[in-house]
Amino acid sequence: MLVAESTGCGIALAAAQRLVTRGKQPAGLAFLSPWIDPNPGRTDIHPVARQCARLYLASGDPRDPAINPMYGAMRGLPPLAIHANAHDPMFADAGQLARRAAAAGVPVELRAWPGRMHVLERHDDADSRRSIAELAAFITRCQPYRTVA
Repeated sequence: MLVAESTGCGIALAAAQRLVTRGKQPAGLAFLSPWIDPNPGRTDIHPVARQCARLYLASGDPRDPAINPMYGAMRGLPPLAIHANAHDPMFADAGQLARRAAAAGVPVELRAWPGRMHVLERHDDADSRRSIAELAAFITRCQPYRTVA
């Protein structure tokens, strides 16, 4: 099971893609407010994120799957839960990832919360507590049952 937030989701997705190519698969992926696509040419991201993307990429190709896992293989990935606020400036990545993964046959749960903040689970309010509880239930469903001797 890989759990990540924000830019860590891109790292976790890239790791999962590499594991799948090696015949291994995590039990699941749980992403909180994912920022997956560091393409500074996008018009749907916040200007600060655009500048961060430029710094991250340097002279790299923003469509190279080795740099940008949004363009990597989605087929064979484990079940994916994505939680993000619908009005988060980075929400486009949550939707794009959900669509690409679902199109590749990956079971996807996209939960769009009503707020604006990035990584709502960092805050203590009713939505963040519900999100954490839902993600915990997803993780429990994905984990294989093990008996402790």
